[in-house]
Parts: sequence; C-alpha cells; structure tokens
Amino acid sequence: MPKRCLAFRVVGSLVLLFPLFFTPGFSQVVRFETNAVSKSNSTRSPLTETELAAIRSGTVLVHLPPVNIGNEVAGFGAVRVDVGTDYFLDRFRDIETFKQSSLTQKIGTFSDPPAIADLKELTLDAEDLEDLRKGRIGNCGVKLDGDSIRRFRTEIDWKKPDSGQQANRLMREILLDSVTRYLAEGNSGLGVYRDKSYPLSLGVEFESLLSQQDRFLPFAPELSAWLKAFPKLKPQNGEGFLYWSKERISRKTVISVTQVLLVKKRIDGRSGAIIATKQLYASHYFEGSLGLLVFVEADPFEPVRTGYLVYLNRSRSDVLRGRMVGLKRTLIGGELREGIRKNMLETKRKLEAGYRARQAEIPGRPV
Repeated sequence: MPKRCLAFRVVGSLVLLFPLFFTPGFSQVVRFETNAVSKSNSTRSPLTETELAAIRSGTVLVHLPPVNIGNEVAGFGAVRVDVGTDYFLDRFRDIETFKQSSLTQKIGTFSDPPAIADLKELTLDAEDLEDLRKGRIGNCGVKLDGDSIRRFRTEIDWKKPDSGQQANRLMREILLDSVTRYLAEGNSGLGVYRDKSYPLSLGVEFESLLSQQDRFLPFAPELSAWLKAFPKLKPQNGEGFLYWSKERISRKTVISVTQVLLVKKRIDGRSGAIIATKQLYASHYFEGSLGLLVFVEADPFEPVRTGYLVYLNRSRSDVLRGRMVGLKRTLIGGELREGIRKNMLETKRKLEAGYRARQAEIPGRPV
C-alpha cells in the first residue's frame, strides 16, 4: 500500500477535532499558572516551561502518546486561543458550523427524541451501495451488525432503478434504531460489527478505552461517572447531544454518529469546560473512539479573554491490524503530527476571528 495513501486513511480521520483522547498527565496540562508552571504537584507534567511559553506565544504543542494496543493510535495537541469560555461553548454547540471543513460533506444533529427526519440529508455513495449489495456477514465493505447486513441483502431489490433510494431509507432506519437503542440502554445497546472475519463489540471497545483512561479525569468526576453510567446518570451541570456526519477520508466517505457530553465548570478557579466525545458508529476504518476536549481560561483578570484549548485522541482502526503494524505507525506518525498542528491552528484562527468580530459589535468592550 502506498505510503501516502496509508497515512491519510488514518490521519484524515484523527486530525478532526472529534473524537478525542484522555491522555496521561492531562491534569497537569490544565494546571496553568499565570506566570509559571505550578510546582505544587509532584506528578510529572508533559509541559515544560519552554513548552508552556511556546503555547502562550500561539505555537501548537503536539505529540503522540504511546499506546499498548496494536490497532490503536493516539494524538495530543494544545494551543492558546484568545477567546472566552462562553464564546467557545456557543460555537461548539453549533456543531454543524464548528465542524465545517473541506472533508465534511454533510452533518446534522439529532433531535430529542431522535426522528427519521434528522437523517433526511444522509445518502450513501455509489461505492457503499455496491459494497452493501454484495455484503455478507464476515465480508462486507461497510461496517454494520449482522442483522443489518442481512437486511440490505433481503429487503432491497437491487435490480430496480430505485434501489439506491431504498438503501438510503434503510440506512437511515438502521442508524435511527441504533441511536434510539443506545439512548435507552447505553453501552449494552451498541452493536457488534460483523463486516470482518472477527466480530467486534462497540460496547466492549468503549469500556476498554474508558477503563484505561478514567483516572485522568480527577477534576471532572461527574463526567467520568456519566460516561460509565449513561443513560442512568446525568450530572446537574451536564448537557449532551448527538450528531451524524458524512466526511471524505482518504479514498472513502465515512458516515459516523457521535455523542457529545459536556460539562462547564471551574478548573483551578478558572472558567472552563470539559467535553467528551464518543463514537457510536462509523461506516469505515474505526473500531472505537473516545476523546476529550478541554478549554480553560488562562487568566481571569485579563480584560481580553485568553484560554488554552487541549486536544486528546485515542482511536482504534482496522487500518492498523494485520501485518507490518510497526511500519504503518512509522509512516503515519509524521503525517498525524502535522495534521493535528494544522487542525489546531485552523480552529484557533476561526475561533479568534469570530470572537473579535463579536467583541467589536459591543460598544466600549476591548477587542
């Protein structure tokens, strides 16, 4: 497989802001002092004073945390963003605008409760239609559970000219059913992919990801508990929503469903927010993703709002299965670092431009 093709298969997915990963040392990343790194905590921080100075100047800090599972990849990024917490959250809640990029073809949020109309813009590409027509359990080009693979074979009359429309309707029904089931049952309601020779339980993958990382949320126990117990538990200061997207990643168009869980709270006495993202479905590449996005204001006494945006990502991909995993990681590493850096800078640019425009509209407010 050509180097660039292999790299972009994974990189194109992971450089997006979602999903994100809880990484070791995270509590130190957000423990910023106004003028110096805190010396009160003996736990080693991934940020040196030099790195913190670089972030303050607007430089993006990027590294790839080590992983213990062969098909897993992790990414970390942090950058200064000159906006306030409330503005950041307002922009993030408008996920359809926040995630706009050259990769995003369609995106939509689910209503409460979810309805089939929420998915009216979702369509399958010709390649996916052909894969679903030929798909069998253990050998299907689109990630689905066994029952859904059978339904595409038995419920669609592939000889009719409207077979594509039939398949689109069925895909919408399947995604709606899976979202409704998840909202009622939580992880136990997630499906089991049967597109490959091995079955893969999404609930088990999520539990595995979370079990490795929940100790990195010491300042947000309510969010950690929410991730574990959803839908039985919701923190008083929590909010959440689900969205679907259709994005071009390398040679394929990936349809995905993501849950967002958000907690606004003070972090070390500063205004901030912690956002967890959880992938409930992906039509290609991904076998599980869990992530974290943190925004915390750097100095509450500055007249102009300034904060730090921290990005962490852990995802499991079938691209990293099979032979030559080490070589694949080597090829991917540089592309992934650069992808994260570019994405963080673009996010910074968009947020700051919008924030300055809003502040300029307020008489007497510094910009």
